[in-house]
This record gives sequence, C-alpha cells and structure tokens, in this order.
Amino acid sequence: MVKALHSQKSATHRATLSITRKPIFKILGNNINLYRRRLMKLPILITVLFLSFLFLNSFQKSATIIPFTNAPGVGPAKDTVPIWTKNLYEVHSTEFRNRAVPVIIFFKKLSDTTSYCVYEVNDGVCQITFVATQRNRRDFKRAKIGNICDADFSLPTYAYTIYKHDSLNRTIRSIDHVQKAKEKYLVKDEKGERFKHGYNLDNVETLKYSTTSTVIINKDGNLIVKK
Repeated sequence: MVKALHSQKSATHRATLSITRKPIFKILGNNINLYRRRLMKLPILITVLFLSFLFLNSFQKSATIIPFTNAPGVGPAKDTVPIWTKNLYEVHSTEFRNRAVPVIIFFKKLSDTTSYCVYEVNDGVCQITFVATQRNRRDFKRAKIGNICDADFSLPTYAYTIYKHDSLNRTIRSIDHVQKAKEKYLVKDEKGERFKHGYNLDNVETLKYSTTSTVIINKDGNLIVKK
C-alpha cells in the first residue's frame, strides 16, 4: 500500500514537472526569438544613428562656414562652357604663382558675338577670382572680383575680397575687408610699419573696415566698375 502511494506521488510529481516545464521552455523560446529579432535589427539601428550623426555633423559645419566663402551666382542657369573659352583661360602661364591653372566656374552668352565668364585660380597661397568678357571668341575685358589669401600674422594688415554674382542683372558686387593693427602696437621705419616685439595680428587690437564696388557687365562686353 505504501509503495503504491509512493509510486502514485512520483507519477504525480513527474506530471507536474512536465506541465510546468513546457510553459517555461515556451516562454524562454519566445524570449530568445525576440532577442534574436532585436539583434538582427541592431545593425540597422546603428547604421541609421551613424548616418544621422553624419548628417547633423555636416549640417553644423555648413552652418558655421567662415564668411570668406563667395556667394553663388543668382539668376538663370549658366551655359555650358565652350572649348574655345577654356582654351583662352584654362592654360598654364607665368601670370600666377606656381604656374597655377585657372578654372572657369561660370559662362554666359550675351549675344551672338559676346559672352562673359567667371574663373578662379588657386596658386597654393591665394584664391583669386576674375570676371572676363569675350568678343568674337577672343578675350576682351577683365576685372578681379575676389581675392582670399592665407593670413600672415606677422604683418600688421590683412585684407581679403569676397563677391556676390547676380547673373540675372549681370552685376558682381565685391566687398574688400581690411583688418589692421592699432598704431600703439606698431613701429615705423624706412621699410614701413611693423609690429613691436612680442606682438602679431593674432594678439593685438585691430581696426576693421570694408569697401564695396560693383562691376556691371554690358551686353557689348564692356565692364563698368562703380565704387
């Protein structure tokens, strides 16, 4: 009788364990599948976060660009640059330091015989920008509209020129910015002004001013400069 009761209790205990094990394994299996799905999504989430970081970083950089950048042209789309125009300006010459080659960044026809372009050249120290007109596929008039050079803090004056091109009205507005050290930090000799010992343009008070000029591009190819 005792053995029978003991056998019955053992069978009941095994049945109880089998009943309780199934939900536990099922729950564990569901959790494992859930974690597995989450792990599969993790690389995608990391990629999204990384791309978001790159986007925000590039946006922040573009929002804090220094004011030396020239404004893009405003107006109708530029024309395709003809080969003959490139042959006029995109050539090696002794005009620029390090025999730098200019690059045309804008071209527009004014009539059947006249046109104009904007080109820039980077010689390793300065980036210089010009507007030039052409008549009968020949160079006609030219004016400097932009000039940005690396700053030399040992000199008491730093100047740069930026521009804004309005191709709709055929005008270019150039702004000359000048930063000059105050007189109390300078000495004068036969060579001109220079800093007193221990001073440079980076650690002194300066005076800043700017002047503006406008270049008007006529349809006949002439350039009119207004101060």
